Amino acid sequence: AKAEAAEAQKEEETAEAAEAPKEEEKSKAAEAPKEEQKDIEEKASKHLYKLLRAMILIGVVVAVFAQSYSHMLLHLYGGEKLSSGMGPGLLRCQSIFLVLMAVNGVSECYSFASMPSSDVERYKYLMIGMTGTFLICVYAFAKLLGQVGFVLANCCNFAMRIFYNCRHIHNRHRSQ
Repeated sequence: AKAEAAEAQKEEETAEAAEAPKEEEKSKAAEAPKEEQKDIEEKASKHLYKLLRAMILIGVVVAVFAQSYSHMLLHLYGGEKLSSGMGPGLLRCQSIFLVLMAVNGVSECYSFASMPSSDVERYKYLMIGMTGTFLICVYAFAKLLGQVGFVLANCCNFAMRIFYNCRHIHNRHRSQ
């Protein structure tokens, strides 16, 4: 009877020893997707930073040169007709708008991909408010500045959207 009891105890110990690694494997398996997700988010954050930085640098270089050379470029392209009047001013403003449009495209894409559906719904209502602000800007700037006012109103619209997206990205990656 003692031999059977000792044998039963050995079987229990081997069963417990076999179960312990299984439990450790389960906990490691549960941690692995979390670690992989964290790695993916860190990589996405780094790529987002690099992409936004490249877009801003390229856009600022183009915008800086557009301020000086827009008259010459329009004169070469369309002659005196395009280079006189509002043409160079519109091209200068458009070059600034292109920087904002590029940054907005990247930041909004990332924000929508990382937002839960409830935040996307809330953003929809926020866009209604931004549209109202945009229309006020269009009216005011067009009255004051003419055709350039439309481009500047679009710049204000995209700046509002970029601000919201940057706030979302900052909140998402605050811990990194």
